[in-house]
Amino acid sequence: METQLHWLFQLVERMEPRPAVLVAYVAPRAWDGAVHQAIARYRFIVDQGSVEADRRNRFEYPGFRAMKLLAQASAPDDLIYYCHSKGIVQLAESKMGLFRLHTTVGLTADLAQLRDDPGLDRAGIFPSRWGWCWFNFFWVKAGYMAGRTVEVSADRYHFEALIGNRGDKQAYRPVLPLIDRLPFADSGIALKPWYRPEETSTPELLATYYRYAHMASPAEADVARGRHMAARGAPETAMSRPPSLWARLSLFRKSGRPEGRQ
Repeated sequence: METQLHWLFQLVERMEPRPAVLVAYVAPRAWDGAVHQAIARYRFIVDQGSVEADRRNRFEYPGFRAMKLLAQASAPDDLIYYCHSKGIVQLAESKMGLFRLHTTVGLTADLAQLRDDPGLDRAGIFPSRWGWCWFNFFWVKAGYMAGRTVEVSADRYHFEALIGNRGDKQAYRPVLPLIDRLPFADSGIALKPWYRPEETSTPELLATYYRYAHMASPAEADVARGRHMAARGAPETAMSRPPSLWARLSLFRKSGRPEGRQ
């Protein structure tokens, strides 16, 4: 947990204005003191609903519950970033590559298109055809999130697909893909409107996950990102700076993905 909180801290400290980070978590009550101290150390916010919860493993329900409450209290066009940990029981540094890459791309992406286009309401590295984002790291407009139904489910994959619509083959259209924010040499994946699950993994991307897993800070990704931005003709800023950001981290064991349908 500490490693992931520290990584997020390094990302949000570079953003202006600094976003509020609300941490929803599931852990034994005996751990609360240590968990709350770690959250406070980075000037993040403890989700009160997590403190009062029964502490059963409800998969990503705590994070989505907290996110919906925030969305309902926000302006419809406010942007909320959702990310989840690799699990407070999975602390191996080698498992952190996916978390670090997705949060770095998500929290450094230029979101002007998402913010300004009323036809867009979500963004993530790998949109699915059905409107969710593979791996469940994404931006969402508060108005869209406020309209989603968030309930406890015994199906762990339910929360992977919650922001999408399994019955709509055009559900990807309001989702902005962010894979082009990563240099092609680091992903081996071309920009597309949506991706099948088997299209979200390449030898190049796996090597990049491994490299990110061993980075000391997000600053180590700046050199590659700078080269990429220069090639696109964009300013080589270290961080895009949207006017209002919210981020959230859900800390509990997470594994698997829902099956994609053709």
